[in-house]
Amino acid sequence: MNHSNSYKSKQFLALVVKLFIVIGCGYFMYAKIFKNEQQSISDFLSILVKNDTFLFKNVLFLLIFTFFNWFLEILKWQNLVSFYQKITFKSALIQSLSSLTASLITPNRIGEYGAKALYFKKSIRKHIVTMNLVGNLSQLAVTIVFGIVGCSYLFF
Repeated sequence: MNHSNSYKSKQFLALVVKLFIVIGCGYFMYAKIFKNEQQSISDFLSILVKNDTFLFKNVLFLLIFTFFNWFLEILKWQNLVSFYQKITFKSALIQSLSSLTASLITPNRIGEYGAKALYFKKSIRKHIVTMNLVGNLSQLAVTIVFGIVGCSYLFF
């Protein structure tokens, strides 16, 4: 008798895993914000209000750069994966944001690698993880180079 999982049970398991990750991330953020022993949330909010952090231009500036950052990350992922499989912008969006969510609850954001690999066939998952590593190391190298240039500019 074949005891392989049916299509519906795999869908249900995927839904349960996704819900677990979202609930875990929600609890993780709640614990980091409201159960912080070093500083209470009311003290933190009073510092933000005192320093005029919630000005419209500040919030708008942060939102624009956040979306720009996500957009570039999605394009980077779409380009990296295109060596093995062509994906749409929407697929790259889903993969990037879900991996970002999974990385919140894992140490050193290691969940980002596994979460993106889950969207691909088992035969190319190692390649996908490798491409993710190459992309992140490339981004780190560019950050270091521009950081050195910026520090040199400030120093001299």
